[in-house]
Amino acid sequence: MRLFIAINFSRQNKDVFADIQQSLRPHAISANWVSRDNLHLTLSFLGEKYAQNSAMAALDMVNFPCFDFASSHLGFFRRDDGDIFWLGIKNDRELAQLERTLFICLGKCGIELPHRDFRPHLTIARRVIMQPDFDLKKFNATIPEIRQQADKISLMNSQRLDGELVYTEVYSRRLEQ
Repeated sequence: MRLFIAINFSRQNKDVFADIQQSLRPHAISANWVSRDNLHLTLSFLGEKYAQNSAMAALDMVNFPCFDFASSHLGFFRRDDGDIFWLGIKNDRELAQLERTLFICLGKCGIELPHRDFRPHLTIARRVIMQPDFDLKKFNATIPEIRQQADKISLMNSQRLDGELVYTEVYSRRLEQ
């Protein structure tokens, strides 16, 4: 069982993200597009070695208020087998503090993760090879700012079912109103 903790997006925002993917498709030579239902913002990747019960206990320890955050721009991580395209999230103070709070709570529950710089983003495609004339700056000018309220964090399970990657919420914790 591969586990991660995430903020899931509203249906309306997932529709906007899917529209962005759709507008990118003609510019891609090849890509593995993230399915609409799998779009999320990862706060912490736990992997396969940690128990679900410990992760649930860590979520229960998180006391954090609801807050709003917004998307910023399209970017990518270079990879030899094709790039990872993502939609950036404005790195506001609350989002970074939530990630840090979660990191501390996970540690208290025996889930020791390496500390990495938090770079919040929404992965929209993997193994992307774009047309040589694709203009990222020009494309970014067409992307609307997308706002989301962080009111819940979710423990997610990642698994392959019939060859398709499926993310399932196994537990969640509401943030304070």
